[in-house]
Amino acid sequence: MGSNCVRRTAAIRDMLASDLEPIIVNDFTKTYGYACAFVFNNLFEECWKLMKELLVGYFGYNEGEQYVGGPKNCIKTAYEAGLIGTERWLKMLQDRNSTTHDYRNNDLENYYERIKNEYVVLVKELLDKAEKIISEETGDKETDI
Repeated sequence: MGSNCVRRTAAIRDMLASDLEPIIVNDFTKTYGYACAFVFNNLFEECWKLMKELLVGYFGYNEGEQYVGGPKNCIKTAYEAGLIGTERWLKMLQDRNSTTHDYRNNDLENYYERIKNEYVVLVKELLDKAEKIISEETGDKETDI
């Protein structure tokens, strides 16, 4: 499991700290909304792929199984396995998919607020869990990620 999960976890933490959090400290404007949606959609991709790597490497799922094949199944399996604590990740997936095809940006402000007030918290919870798993796997209680 090791190095891929460590690199992906570090990349997600970096995206949060250097790309997303500087945007969401601001009140909504269309410019911040576009930037936030762009960064968060990329962040979401990294998160579900981290879930997949953990499900395969730590929880024992096989790479080719339908349970980890795509983001929706991967999120459901991660929830059932206890990797994530809520099915709100499915709403996050729905939002990510909607913003990709919402050319008029009808829901951009709501998406911005959900990212700011809810989704960032869920991502941080996933990272904390991932870092704990990685630390247990490597036997290092203070894994520097």
